[in-house]
Order: sequence, then C-alpha cells, then structure tokens
Amino acid sequence: MKIIYVSYTISLLYNCVGIWFAIHGNLSPLFAAIIMPLSTVTIILFTTLSSSIAARYHNLID
Repeated sequence: MKIIYVSYTISLLYNCVGIWFAIHGNLSPLFAAIIMPLSTVTIILFTTLSSSIAARYHNLID
C-alpha cells in the first residue's frame, strides 16, 4: 500500500507542476506532449522497481 500511496503522490506532484507551468503559459504544447508520456513511464518504473525491492526485502523472490 505504501508504494501505491507514494506513486499517487509522485503523480499528483508531477501534474501540479505541469498545471502550474501551463497556467502561466510557460509550457509549449510540444514540450507538454513530450513530458506527458514521461510521467507515465516514471510512475511505471518507480512502481516496478519499488515492488521488486520490497519483494526482495521480504524474501518473496530470490
């Protein structure tokens, strides 16, 4: 559950920063199109790595 909560927090922070830049007009549409998938990739990598580390810590995998 901790991994899920941290993933949601990272996603929320990432989107808040993006919205702030978009509201102020500092974010070009091209840059926004590039970083949107980057947000998804970041969360997927974080969740995968964190789950793997947690499983090893609890001796669930070799």
